[in-house]
Amino acid sequence: MAIRDRTPALVRRPDPRFARIAAESKEYFNLIPHFTHLHTITLRSVSLPRDFYETLHGLHGTLRSVLVRGCRLTSPYPKTLDPADLIRLEELMFVQIAFDANLDRRLPSCSPRKLKSLLKLARAPNLRVLTLDRSVEAALPSLGPFLPATLHTVRLDFRGTSPPRRRPAVALFQFFSFLTMVRRLEMTEIHLSTEPEGGVGKYFRGHLMSLEELVAPMAYVHALFCEGRNIRRVSIVDAPAKNPPLIGFCNVSDVETALAHLGTGIEHVEFNLKQWDKEALYMLSIMAPRVRVIKIAFCVGGVDDDYFMTVGNMIEFPCLETLHLYRLGDSITLPQSPNKNKMDLHINGGVNKDRLEDQKEYMIIWQRHMPYLREVALCSDVVWVNSLALSAPPAGSDLSLPVSRLCLSKGKKKGVCGWEPRFVKGMEGVKGLVG
Repeated sequence: MAIRDRTPALVRRPDPRFARIAAESKEYFNLIPHFTHLHTITLRSVSLPRDFYETLHGLHGTLRSVLVRGCRLTSPYPKTLDPADLIRLEELMFVQIAFDANLDRRLPSCSPRKLKSLLKLARAPNLRVLTLDRSVEAALPSLGPFLPATLHTVRLDFRGTSPPRRRPAVALFQFFSFLTMVRRLEMTEIHLSTEPEGGVGKYFRGHLMSLEELVAPMAYVHALFCEGRNIRRVSIVDAPAKNPPLIGFCNVSDVETALAHLGTGIEHVEFNLKQWDKEALYMLSIMAPRVRVIKIAFCVGGVDDDYFMTVGNMIEFPCLETLHLYRLGDSITLPQSPNKNKMDLHINGGVNKDRLEDQKEYMIIWQRHMPYLREVALCSDVVWVNSLALSAPPAGSDLSLPVSRLCLSKGKKKGVCGWEPRFVKGMEGVKGLVG
């Protein structure tokens, strides 16, 4: 007796999760026009209604961000609407579009036409930030020629494999040729079945010449440091898996090789080490003497007191403003204040106080040799800030909870020479994009 293969029928069957919430999501969308000052719309794991684009255009005077993740597309872009009317739209994110993350497959209802319609939103005249992943790969050729000159930041997560009969990542690399004005690029490892002759640098040749900030795996750091690009900020990452996101690690020699292509003009360096290497800061003092921001997290080992005492008088960073140097997971556990509305956290003696006192002593010494130093992290949950530093705060400072203040002793609200510690959520090192 023959057994009929029912796989095609199963593939064509609508995803029951989308069917179950379709009615509810429609009700929510009907409410959106009543929020006349809405700035951000975030949609996740829903079926987009047929009047999705009409709804967005109804908010054209206020809408700034549209974030779409794991959604099912249902309709094309109406011919009567023009994305040029979305004058306030500045940020778009399209990831896992019509894609079942649990089954690692695309939903059958997604057509290239619907993908192209979604990417039409990226023609908004004042768009600044665009985040895409491999789920929109088939529609990339339709997007590139219409990107606005205002586009500043592009984030790309193209991990995984391309669909059958498609040359791996060709559409993506062609897309780079249209990123002429992009200043910041964030990207993860791109799966290539074979290494191209001449390396991945051939795909970037002549493109992205306005690039100033780069967040990328080591291979692309090497490729993009060539051809005279004026890159000032670099974060070296490697995240080979999406779920869970993985922290990638470098070694000091690889970072040195990458920086050698750039010269001494680098201002921001960020990377993770598998094991602490005392040569890291020595190397940076030579390769990037004008660096303003250094962020290094490591997994194994530690920095001893003798080394900390040499930073400043033996390792010179005359322009340094921010130094993060800590072991992943290393923290100072702080007691919770009984009054939830009280932001000052007092330490009642013990090891925590001793560690904070030691850290404060290092910074008092360092500021003699690094007068612009204003932010230091020596563990993953305390950031020291010097309110009396000579320079302004570095651009893009992102303390998680900057309002909390530690008091080292009763009645003493600030550390010596303006240094005071701030309790923040645990920092986790440099990661790639999470799709």
